[in-house]
Amino acid sequence: MDLRQTVASFRNCAPLADATDAWVWSPAPGLHFSGALSPAGDTLFQLSYRGEYREEIARAVAVFSREHAAELASPERPLTPVAGFAAPGFAFDTLAALPPAVHQHYEYENPELNPFVYEVFPGYACEFAGDENEAETQARRRLISPSTLDREPVPYLKMRFRNTRTGVHSQGTQRGLAPLAILHQELAGLMDAPGSFVEFENRHHEVWRAAFDDTLTLDEKPTTLADAHSFADEVLLHR
Repeated sequence: MDLRQTVASFRNCAPLADATDAWVWSPAPGLHFSGALSPAGDTLFQLSYRGEYREEIARAVAVFSREHAAELASPERPLTPVAGFAAPGFAFDTLAALPPAVHQHYEYENPELNPFVYEVFPGYACEFAGDENEAETQARRRLISPSTLDREPVPYLKMRFRNTRTGVHSQGTQRGLAPLAILHQELAGLMDAPGSFVEFENRHHEVWRAAFDDTLTLDEKPTTLADAHSFADEVLLHR
């Protein structure tokens, strides 16, 4: 397939200024796409986002994708984060890639094109473990909302919990992916709920356990609720 010709035929497609083998197109108002070819010309790295057109991020993604094409194009990994990304006006520090089998963007619209396309999106290092399976990758996509550029970090977090006072608990014995707000909610709920606990895991697969019996503890050491909240933010967002 001639990827240059294929991309150039997209509706409202135009070359991206100051970027090699890169284009932008907008199939509908408020929906923007950009894409860049790998140096070999055999892979298209595609970004999509909603809102106003942001040429600076389209260009940054295009340039970074070409420079790191070999790292990003990993078909055996459902999610591949590559550190070192930067774009003017944004705090993102990582670019993540999804292989064709996971994103399936063109699976029905253009099945011949789909195998050559990697979906890429900017993110934060704290959001990715790097060893996510396909189910975890799809769950992370829903939590992160990668098509939104003006967003805060959504740290990688797995947790399980039980609250004896409310009767609320997680399902099964394994930790599951969750948003940070749920962790803070369950930490606060530990107070005055003897026998309750919250177990949480960061992207490095480090695990901590907060519990309440006669007092609140973190890994069996007495702590305050404020310190438990601060500790969770530190190890999830900044470690």
